Amino acid sequence: MRFLASVAFVSVILAAPLAHAQQSEADKLFDEGAALMKANKFGEACPKFEASNKLDPQVGGFLWLADCFERNGQTASAYKTYKDAQKMAIEKKDKQQRDKVAQKHIATLEPHLTKLTILAPSENKPDGLEVMRDGEKLGASDLGLAVPMDPGSHTISATAPHFKTWEKKIEVSGDGNTITVNVGPLEKDEPNAPVPVQQEEGDPGFGFHVGGVVIGAAGLIAIGVGSALGLVASGKLSDSNSNGHCDAANTCDAVGLDLRQQAKDAALVSTILFIGGGVALAAGIVLFVVAPKKKHTGLAHITPAVGPNFYGVSLGGSF
Repeated sequence: MRFLASVAFVSVILAAPLAHAQQSEADKLFDEGAALMKANKFGEACPKFEASNKLDPQVGGFLWLADCFERNGQTASAYKTYKDAQKMAIEKKDKQQRDKVAQKHIATLEPHLTKLTILAPSENKPDGLEVMRDGEKLGASDLGLAVPMDPGSHTISATAPHFKTWEKKIEVSGDGNTITVNVGPLEKDEPNAPVPVQQEEGDPGFGFHVGGVVIGAAGLIAIGVGSALGLVASGKLSDSNSNGHCDAANTCDAVGLDLRQQAKDAALVSTILFIGGGVALAAGIVLFVVAPKKKHTGLAHITPAVGPNFYGVSLGGSF
């Protein structure tokens, strides 16, 4: 119990500075808004009052914001904010009776409000239709109602499954006017028809060419590795004959015997790779040569290329 009481006490202690800082920021924003109002900079003043009211909602703050909206020509926003101020004053039993001040402004603004009515499609209404006004989703009960709107540009859009997005920008203006917007019709979003792919006449020997190059390359690699292992075998044999490990009669100590065995193993693998690589290289060349040719006249030639520690083929011509 003492622990809970301590926690509550600490919470109160911590909350007090936070509330004070929030109140100070709200007062600062309100003063900035009031200064901007006096300078007739209503477009800059209104956001200040809005921010102040979020931190510290008060009847007076809402009345100032409503007055700012009204002076800035945002009649619908002013109308709504006066109503919010009136509701708050009634709930708080405001001694200054500022609810009556708000009501007076409401009555003055009401006949001059510009209203917007949005109607859903009367025929062929798509299932799952969603209508939005300035990015705000509207409920079914909102459609068909004349809603006060601030004068200016507004965007009406609609979406539905399997239909393209419908959108219309409108200009709301006129003292006391009611503007009606009919949504749609929405255009069906047909799946994109497959576009025929224009294929160029392929090389009938392409598969042979690729296969020949791959197999031939594998053969060259095998020959290269075999060459390396041949050098290893030669080195092991030379090591076995040095340092007295093996004599002229091929009598060897344990080290010499091990070196001789490693030389034999390397030589065997080298031989296998040479033979297999040679066969693969030959097969690759044959595949390339016997590949079907294109209809147009072409010339291909393959020339073996051999050099120190290098085996390969030179391929040239047109394919």
